[in-house]
Amino acid sequence: MKKFMMRTTGLKALCGFIVGAAVLFAACSNSVSPSLNAGISTAPGTGQVRVSIAGEDFAPAASVRTIFPTQPVLPLHYKYTFTKAGASPQVMSPVGGVFTLTTGNWNLTVDAYLEAAFTTQVASGSTDAAFAVTEGGSTPVIVTLEPEKSSGTGTLTYTVAYPAGATLDSLTWKKLGSVDPSVDLKSTATTDTPTTLSGTKTPVDAGYYVITAALTESGGETAGNKEVVHIYDNLTTSAGFTFTADDFTVQKAPISINAANLVDLSTLIADEAAAGGGATSADPIVVSIAINAVSSPFSGANSGGTDPLHLLFDAIPAGKYVAYDLSGCTFSSIPDITTSSITNARSNRANLVSITIPSRSQSRTDRANCTVSVSCFRFCGGSYRPPLDVHAEPPNDSPFRVPCTSSAPSSFSFKNKR
Repeated sequence: MKKFMMRTTGLKALCGFIVGAAVLFAACSNSVSPSLNAGISTAPGTGQVRVSIAGEDFAPAASVRTIFPTQPVLPLHYKYTFTKAGASPQVMSPVGGVFTLTTGNWNLTVDAYLEAAFTTQVASGSTDAAFAVTEGGSTPVIVTLEPEKSSGTGTLTYTVAYPAGATLDSLTWKKLGSVDPSVDLKSTATTDTPTTLSGTKTPVDAGYYVITAALTESGGETAGNKEVVHIYDNLTTSAGFTFTADDFTVQKAPISINAANLVDLSTLIADEAAAGGGATSADPIVVSIAINAVSSPFSGANSGGTDPLHLLFDAIPAGKYVAYDLSGCTFSSIPDITTSSITNARSNRANLVSITIPSRSQSRTDRANCTVSVSCFRFCGGSYRPPLDVHAEPPNDSPFRVPCTSSAPSSFSFKNKR
């Protein structure tokens, strides 16, 4: 089958630009002042405030195939806007690293800019609740900064490198959830050589996109890659794909199951496993199932109770990895599983790499909830929850693929995404 590479985007810099959901913008210093009351006296009716710029690391794990914007040039410049209860906002600058405010309850908004003139804003944040300033007291305040992810515009740069003799058949991208056709990136490339293609798109609306590359070698072997790309306001996201000769493989047909040979599911998978298939999660045994049924035809009882996918898990050989494609099935739903007792009892549950659900079987809301709720237990096993970008799948008129291991390949070439 076509080999789709998996990108690992680890944010390893000491003061890395954490843009998965929050940003650590303190330029390696988490606070405006190293200490409070550092030689600064306060007038009667005032107190000191020290502001710490912090970020929560909600960035996905390294195995999640998501590309985030590049860290901006440091140091950044901060605008501090303090608002006292019942009063107008005040833009203030620290003196000696601290702020001196009159007593009372205050809120703070911090905006981060690339320039000292406060021209290009790249992040902002506010205190979660009002904080109290007491006379002669010292108050630490923490503000978490986040980039603007839903409005404004950013920049995409892209590069694809591949071996001589290979052809880049397509390079496209599309905003998640959009019904518009994919946009061709090859036509806007600024560099196009026999082994490299690169370009820039700007301005690009902030949001989440999927970028897909497909290549063919002269012998007919294929390779490809698909990744989620985040575009944030005033920031640049760089997407880079590098293909080597080892990434090109001959497409292998999946095991095809229909109503007539469903009874042989376990045997057919076992035969493929005995022939060396499914040795790793990156190259699983792929099983394509097309069955007409009103409800899930894979139900049965395991030691945990009634399992709507019992048959599929029972067919996974010990020590082998399997990916199921049910996009050809017509059953209407997979019952919810509200406890983990059933899924924890599934045979070889850790060896299900992914499962593709028919377009008609789950609602869009259910799909979105699958990123954060235990309803995903119905698809996978144990307490595993799919990566945060699992919602980056086609809309309701297309099958819904759930990766069930953190190392699940981003795609399989045979899948009918309609």
